[in-house]
Amino acid sequence: MRLRSPTSRSSPLLLAVLLGCSLGVKSNGAEAYTIASLLTPGCHEPITSQALRTVRAELATAAPLAITANDRALVDDLQFTLEPDMKDLGGATLVVAARDNDLKGLSSDDLSYLSEVHGNPANQDEHCLRSGDHVEPGGSAAAVLACRAFIRTRIEEALDGLDEHGQPDPARRTPLRLELSLRGNVSAPLPTYYVRMGQALHAVEDSFTHTYRTPDGMQITVVMNWVKAAKGKLVESRDGPPHAAKLDVCNDPDDLRRTRRELATAAATELLRATLDPKKSRDRKLAAVDRTLDEYLGYSPGCTFDNNWCDAAERQYADAAGCGCRAGAGGAAEGAGLLALCVALLVAVRRARTRP
Repeated sequence: MRLRSPTSRSSPLLLAVLLGCSLGVKSNGAEAYTIASLLTPGCHEPITSQALRTVRAELATAAPLAITANDRALVDDLQFTLEPDMKDLGGATLVVAARDNDLKGLSSDDLSYLSEVHGNPANQDEHCLRSGDHVEPGGSAAAVLACRAFIRTRIEEALDGLDEHGQPDPARRTPLRLELSLRGNVSAPLPTYYVRMGQALHAVEDSFTHTYRTPDGMQITVVMNWVKAAKGKLVESRDGPPHAAKLDVCNDPDDLRRTRRELATAAATELLRATLDPKKSRDRKLAAVDRTLDEYLGYSPGCTFDNNWCDAAERQYADAAGCGCRAGAGGAAEGAGLLALCVALLVAVRRARTRP
């Protein structure tokens, strides 16, 4: 990995937070599947790359985009290592944009600021999590609708980045803020199709780690809650179950998590295939997108707090109380106290940075 050392922008106190509380992009924020960072190998990058790789083998419209010397300099300065076949302009943009939901232009080691990004109630739809008004009864259904609306909007914007042949147009660009290893923060104009599809695919992939699902993994039964749990204010009967970090892994430690990774990859692949099919009109592409969302992000009602969320298998992955800047399940007092300690450390880091 080509990440800068955290000491380049972080105080010794931040290192203590890293070592003592395991903060950051390591499954503790709203990111669900992790992104590559100093602490973690990442999940969004390989899942998104595999989806594009599959579609490239099928459709000429998904072929690698030629890369200019200027674009190559940007790709070579990224804070993570791309897989070799993703280093063209299209592949690099798709993977970078799939990270954007978590980073919003920040460095992956800028932990005190990232905690604010992940805890922003207005952005929870980008991760298929509940917002503050997604309470029971009906909170999960509302959260699914919000997540799907975010995905579809981004895909509609992605289609605006195709040329008359249905191929991503490298001349149609959308600015994306990035933190680069050497050049720092930049606003990079990147191909619109891949920017918007990457952001959409992030939410699709997150929907497989931030939700309880039917036994086959195809439909959503319950949506989790990060914001209330992180603040120690979660009442599960009202706010739904808390985010579970153990669901965020993608190295197939058991059948359930292997199935979720495979389904996340399949859903991402289907959406790329639908939007890049040169035989489909825009309307037919969007119809195919809706069918894919119905297949993988449909809502199956009936699971409530009173029936233990249909005795969901995902309950076995509930977080134990411990440092990590999140409260334990149900917002227990111990989790809230540990959360307060971690928040205090983050505030101290912020103040240390802003002193002259």
